[in-house]
Amino acid sequence: MRNFRDLNRTSYVQHEMKQNRIIDRIYNKLKAGLNIQVRREVVAHIWSKHGCRKNAQKWSGNFDKRIPSYFFNEYQLVKAIIEATSLLSEEWIQQFPNQIYVFASFEEPIGRSVVNISRTMSVLCMSSFVLVILNRHQGLVTAYPI
Repeated sequence: MRNFRDLNRTSYVQHEMKQNRIIDRIYNKLKAGLNIQVRREVVAHIWSKHGCRKNAQKWSGNFDKRIPSYFFNEYQLVKAIIEATSLLSEEWIQQFPNQIYVFASFEEPIGRSVVNISRTMSVLCMSSFVLVILNRHQGLVTAYPI
């Protein structure tokens, strides 16, 4: 018979496997849809900090309650990054010495506020702006709704 610790460990492993599958899907979509360099570690960073509501809740419990102000879901994340960087090319990025900050606005909301993250109801505030940071050597650095 399993004890409580084994059940928690199993659910944690299942959660991590699910997160890895989501990160892989996002990575594959971004790699196919973007004409700039994308690394899986960057996608994992974006998803772990600005991903789903559960990730935002996990982030709020650690690190002195520092949480991102908005978070994406999987489809909004891919759409926001692809649309924000659609006009850029690798040659254009190489002309800039450091980082490029790309701001984009959308007609529909792409980010949700974590103001009421402890509630089970839907959140109050939505964001329709995204910031994508690109580097000439690394490609995609990060992205988040603002």
